[in-house]
Amino acid sequence: MFLTVACGSVPVKRRDAYLALAVRKAVPFADPQWYVAWHGSTAMVWTWSRQNLDFEEVGDTDDLRSDTIEIRVRRCLPESLYRGEAREQGVELIHCAQGVEGRAWKAGLLAASAWWPQTPSQSQWQEFCRGAGVQAGPCPEAAQADWREQPWHTATDRGLREGAAFAGRYGIPAALLLVVLAATYQLGALAHAMYKRHHVESQIRQVSAQASDVISLRNRAETARAKIDRLLSMRPPATQLQIMSRALALLEKQHASIIEWAMPDPKSINVVVSMRSPDPRALVLAFQKSPFFRDVSANIVQGSQDRLLIQARVIGKQSHPAGKDT
Repeated sequence: MFLTVACGSVPVKRRDAYLALAVRKAVPFADPQWYVAWHGSTAMVWTWSRQNLDFEEVGDTDDLRSDTIEIRVRRCLPESLYRGEAREQGVELIHCAQGVEGRAWKAGLLAASAWWPQTPSQSQWQEFCRGAGVQAGPCPEAAQADWREQPWHTATDRGLREGAAFAGRYGIPAALLLVVLAATYQLGALAHAMYKRHHVESQIRQVSAQASDVISLRNRAETARAKIDRLLSMRPPATQLQIMSRALALLEKQHASIIEWAMPDPKSINVVVSMRSPDPRALVLAFQKSPFFRDVSANIVQGSQDRLLIQARVIGKQSHPAGKDT
């Protein structure tokens, strides 16, 4: 999973804690690990579930010929960093070791990244472009991207050369000056600074734990609310007695009486009525004018001259009392 986090308003010393909170809030799993690459004050974050990196210890690790050797994950790095080149603007689709990756660039920043097991459909590509805030065009063919020795977000060769020249000119005097300053620094001031740092880090850990609890409670509340909404949506729009009383009131005005009554589901009715002079159009208009019924049809029962089958969908506006339909 990829996301960007703007940290321009966050002090540098507190960005790690701020970033940790932002990642835990954004990801859909409880055990995130992540890798961060910086573009100015914006963090480009690749995150994954720690559980997906668990390996079972099997086999004899002393026997190098064994096909089952214990695997230990020392460090996990995103493949995306070692494929392709950084771009200033635009979108691209590149091949990975497995599947393909879509990228959207804005002012040198990787603003969005998505992975598919195969070339995405046009609708998937357009959805990705819209989510990244770029103009959606035809899905391009995936380009081959060679494996890099260094990630694309590190300094360029030119920057390294300029940095080496700068270090050669000013590095040694600056280093000597730092040594002198470090030697004259008071031991008490250093101890006080270490204490303050420990105190601030302790506060950050405490706030992070509290925020994690709040996020967990919020997630549980949203899950419970979704369950309640789902159950409420299953509730019929009205009771069968209310529906029947509405229908009776409408039929009495048309001098019709109920012969058969059926509800195939809580939101629809099938009613056979008897009417001395059957008038399907009048019945449909009467039911349609009621705020209680929609999608009404009336047809003469086959083989009968005075019976009609009325079918309608119940929308159940219970704010109108029975018998007040127009």
